[in-house]
Amino acid sequence: MPQLVALALASGEHSLFIMLAGTCGLRWGEITALTAADVQLGPRPSLSISKAYAEVGGTLILGPTKGGEKRIVPLPRVVADRLAVVLETIEPRERLFSGARGSALRNNTWTRRHYAPAIAAVASTDDSFPRPTFHDLRHTAVSLAISAGANVKVVQRIAGHASATMTLDTYAGLFDDDLHDSASRINDALTANSWG
Repeated sequence: MPQLVALALASGEHSLFIMLAGTCGLRWGEITALTAADVQLGPRPSLSISKAYAEVGGTLILGPTKGGEKRIVPLPRVVADRLAVVLETIEPRERLFSGARGSALRNNTWTRRHYAPAIAAVASTDDSFPRPTFHDLRHTAVSLAISAGANVKVVQRIAGHASATMTLDTYAGLFDDDLHDSASRINDALTANSWG
């Protein structure tokens, strides 16, 4: 988490974009297609993911998500609070994140102009910084969800995987800590119920 925060802070005006990617696990095409109407605030803030941009022959095309499935992705409260500020300045159909003159963001251009300099800035002060690609932020979000105790079905929905099996195949190593944590939780329950 500290490295994600450092990267977000180094991104300046793109801090919210980085933090959303690193905590919600969205694909590039999904995050760049988000509109104000896709954000639900309130006691359980979330994003409604139903569309994504794809680049085909140099042209950006707005269409369904990679799996074609709609999903709801929970938002950390601190991220939702920052999104609330953005929502005050845009109309429901406007994209949350846009390029010059309101255009859709393009991965290569945005990475070269904004993401790569932020990576370099953090790496210059942190020798252990892994220099993640933007797609690696998706893995960061999934890792954070798993380390926070989310079960595999929740992680599957957040990541937009077709099945829990796909999630387990992709992130199996991250669930290894649960093996010992589960025994510890059972031990605590047994002790609390006077069996120990």
